[in-house]
Amino acid sequence: MTLANDVAEAVAGRLTGWVRGGPGTVVTEGEAAIAWLGAAATGLVTDDTLVVVTGDRRARGDLPDGPGIWARATGSLAADGADVALGADFFLESVGYARLQEHGIVGPTAVRLFTPADAAALVAHAQDTLLTGRLPGGLLHRSVELGDQCAVAGEALCAGRGLHRLHVAADGTVRTSPAGRMLGASEDSPAVLRAAAGEGLDPCLGQGVHDVLATARPGVLATFVAALRLVRTLVRHRPGDWVLVTGEQSLLTPPSTPARADLCLVTDGETFLLSDPQCRRPIQVGRAAAQVVEAMLASASLDDAAALLAAGGTARTVEEVSVLAEALGARGVALAHAS
Repeated sequence: MTLANDVAEAVAGRLTGWVRGGPGTVVTEGEAAIAWLGAAATGLVTDDTLVVVTGDRRARGDLPDGPGIWARATGSLAADGADVALGADFFLESVGYARLQEHGIVGPTAVRLFTPADAAALVAHAQDTLLTGRLPGGLLHRSVELGDQCAVAGEALCAGRGLHRLHVAADGTVRTSPAGRMLGASEDSPAVLRAAAGEGLDPCLGQGVHDVLATARPGVLATFVAALRLVRTLVRHRPGDWVLVTGEQSLLTPPSTPARADLCLVTDGETFLLSDPQCRRPIQVGRAAAQVVEAMLASASLDDAAALLAAGGTARTVEEVSVLAEALGARGVALAHAS
């Protein structure tokens, strides 16, 4: 199926998901790799794959009828400052993270870690978030998407590992993301590319970027990405000044630091919500229960959580902590052990 220059909301949504790290989309810069990608024997494009062909507005060659859903875009997504247009209705700009604060947001923006300087700026913001509880305002803008979140968070399951997301540069270089490391070239066999993607660190970021991200304290980046996902979802449906319960926003003395990223405790100053990063099962808890939840999120065991509460003058026995953990477990939230 070919969409050519028709702009569909679904196509824009898929491209935005690709920016974040989602599967099922390929972006190729220019015409050179079209035949390679469109060949059934290559096997990188399935019937459900979206293939966005970027380049000069004068390009008018036919796109394959399948496999895949094909669309043309004008411009590029390959570098900091580049932008593409899908028809007349959707524009997407790429910006390096270090430039985000000084960059005016005028529309959909992909924020990526193109350089070690970008990575250093993100690490600084992530560590500051765990001290203040507040996420960078620029990342909460509804038009801004942090790119390659799977790699930033260090998630084990990344669409890039299996070549389920790709970027093919104008010179034929194949990556899983414009900011990722080189895997090979168009015309290489999928087996060669897949083997390269499976080796070493997450392929969606470059080695220099990974080196800087590794300087962050363990767990900080995963917690940062989890909190970002949750708060962005919340502000769309429950507008408010949502902050992560940690550091300056902690309910404990001394303040806690989360030890896991699969669950987040956030507050708008009145309401406390415990949720997974996708906000699939948000659970509202009272302030007293929120203290216990915060202790459990910062601890490796119920005994440690009770000790953390006691250190701040909040007397809770292990049995009382266990009762709350069991009650939340009955609602589908596992708090008994930190991951």
